Amino acid sequence: MSAEARARWLPALIVLAAGLALAARLPGGSMNPALWLGLPACLLGAWLAAGRSHPGLMRPAALSLAPLIALVFTATLRAAGLHPAITAFAECLAVGAAVGIAAATWAAPLLEGARGLRRALCSEWVVWGLVALWCVACLAWTVLAWLRLEHFWPDLAIHEQAVYNTVHGRFLEYSIDHRYRDRILCRFGDHFEPTLLLFVPMYALWASPVWFLAAQVLVLGSAAVPLARLAREHQGAGSAGLALAFVWLINPGLYAALSWDFHMEPLAAPLIIWGIYLTVRHRFVAALLPFIVALGCKENIPGTVVLVGLWLAWRVNRRFGIALAALALVWGVVALGVVIPHYSPTGGTLYGRLFLPPPAPDGSSQLRAWGDLGARGTYLVELLGPVGGVCLLAPGALAISAPELALHLSSAIPWLHQVQGWYHVTVLVGVMLGAVIGLRWLRRRLGDRLAGAGRSRQAVSRAVLLGWLVACVWFLGSRPGLLTEASTSWFRLPGPEVRAVHELLDRVPDGAPVLTNDHALATHLARRSRLRVSRTGQVDDPAAFAGYEQVRYAVLADHEHDHGPPPLALRLGLKPLGRAGDVWLFENPSGPGR
Repeated sequence: MSAEARARWLPALIVLAAGLALAARLPGGSMNPALWLGLPACLLGAWLAAGRSHPGLMRPAALSLAPLIALVFTATLRAAGLHPAITAFAECLAVGAAVGIAAATWAAPLLEGARGLRRALCSEWVVWGLVALWCVACLAWTVLAWLRLEHFWPDLAIHEQAVYNTVHGRFLEYSIDHRYRDRILCRFGDHFEPTLLLFVPMYALWASPVWFLAAQVLVLGSAAVPLARLAREHQGAGSAGLALAFVWLINPGLYAALSWDFHMEPLAAPLIIWGIYLTVRHRFVAALLPFIVALGCKENIPGTVVLVGLWLAWRVNRRFGIALAALALVWGVVALGVVIPHYSPTGGTLYGRLFLPPPAPDGSSQLRAWGDLGARGTYLVELLGPVGGVCLLAPGALAISAPELALHLSSAIPWLHQVQGWYHVTVLVGVMLGAVIGLRWLRRRLGDRLAGAGRSRQAVSRAVLLGWLVACVWFLGSRPGLLTEASTSWFRLPGPEVRAVHELLDRVPDGAPVLTNDHALATHLARRSRLRVSRTGQVDDPAAFAGYEQVRYAVLADHEHDHGPPPLALRLGLKPLGRAGDVWLFENPSGPGR
């Protein structure tokens, strides 16, 4: 074989050997001996092929061996007993490096020949198409989950009841709060969410919680467009825009937020991303609208917007950035110091109880707050892993997420430092902006350093982008726990039993006070001024009927008994109106009128 042929095929063979060694990895996490035998074999092959007469082959051979060495490193981490999230992150970087080096060393000519296809795929219309498909699929998933009675959190009912009462002249009133039973509260007493008022005119046209679910999906999906445009304009390649949009749409944090019904907080992150994009384009007046709407999503959002304003003052426009930071700071102080205490039954906010653990007998409250460092480390890995960790290359942009991260990491509540709720979505602002800037830096630096040997700077840059994309996808595939289990039944229609429950619920007139013991049922009964939700699922528990004298109807789920009406309900004088599956409908003849 000639020297030219060896120069062409040796790196390819080495990368192939690395791929075979990766494929030989056992499911249990241990590494097959073929990996350990493959490494010295590849080194011996590189030495024999290059020798003293072909020193130019050593550079591509060394680059080709880098992923294999990285795989050995990940095997060592796994054998050392480190957390699976850390080893999965290291492995995704190794796989991405293998793909990127393969593309740069021997697949670059193939990529050059696909210019037309690459140009078509990098069109912005492709990004809009991805967003449209994602929104349709996720909207169907969330709405069908609501119809199947699979919502297990009361927040959708809380927001719908507040909007329903506002439409009927009762400003943001709701009654679903386990902390203050028998009280009608204002939403501003718990969270400052004036953006919720934007749903009032839509809800007046059609009283349905679908408005909330649709808004959450559409706003989250729309963030892919400004991210793609930022990447395209800052990196000069449509392929970078398509990659960033794709990585955003497959981020498990979005699916975790959508699986928890509806919350205002996930709406803020896409709006902030839109505001950043408009500011970068020097459309300052237009940028104010998404920033203001984002500030109105929740009282903790101003902390992130303050950092966004300072970053924009540093990188884009000093006056606008400082003005935005000042506006967000004043907004946050007024929300936490004036509005919420004014409407709150206790005259304060919940943050003191939410983020600071109760003191231990020995006074070690702070140590208890940071007791589970492993969970917090996993949380950080699961935030950075879906973007391949490139956001670490842009610490200034990543610092935007510092306020939210500080709240989450210092919390004693487990789900605040887990990617399985909705709190983490605001953190994704700094993560994604850092990914845009960090990926640009990485592509330029490696493009300048590794270009040569018949490979153009653009070819190396495209190979880096491809390797990064593969690393992101590999991390998601190696960590299936990040994806919600509900996504396995995206388009399953409600069954006959669930449809029977809907027919039973239709017998409850809007506006009539209702008692229920099931959060999924509460999301279908929020159109009234008083809705009591019991925290017990036992219909033979007196707590399930607490406050029955204040309601006209009781809709109770009985998942443990197949007999007739609960005896306790009959003793209280409730009249059975029907049953569908596990759900009983009762009327309280002595309750308040309609």
